[in-house]
Amino acid sequence: MSAALTTQARAPAVKLEPSVVFRCQNFVFATFVRWVERLLLHDEVSLVEVRGKGARSKELALEGQTAGKLVRIGGQDYCPWNLGTMLGLEPTSGAWILLRVPHHGTEVRLALEIDACLLVKPVVEVNWLPPELFRARTHAITGAFPLGQVLPGAVEAIGLTLDAGVLWTAEELESSVALLGRLHPGLSP
Repeated sequence: MSAALTTQARAPAVKLEPSVVFRCQNFVFATFVRWVERLLLHDEVSLVEVRGKGARSKELALEGQTAGKLVRIGGQDYCPWNLGTMLGLEPTSGAWILLRVPHHGTEVRLALEIDACLLVKPVVEVNWLPPELFRARTHAITGAFPLGQVLPGAVEAIGLTLDAGVLWTAEELESSVALLGRLHPGLSP
């Protein structure tokens, strides 16, 4: 670990929390299962075309949002987002994490496209990361954990904890709520 990561360490977390460990490009992330509804392989998901008032053109779509489409699983709709694009990386493709993220006293159904889900295992956040380390989504990347903790043989490598509860901005959540609300008037997202 670099001096920047160890000299500014905050108090270690006191409990293990079950987490989904996944890959996005060359990074390994963990997000707590408290936000996760379901994990899906890429071929288990079909993007449904949205037409009419609920659709957003590519020009109006927010960065990371899959314009004019949604994920429909078991009669439930989820607003799709691509984590690679959200983080300023190449788009990801391979698996989906279905999430329910809190927003204004309700939950927003979101589908986060990632490269691959590696495992589900308790993870403890052990190192604080300086905000300057990442420019995009600094509020959501909250720390790091040693990969050896969850992937035997991974030496001197870290994974990043990603707080899905704050990954999306208020504007992005409002956009998702609007899309889901227009498609299903009278239903909460």
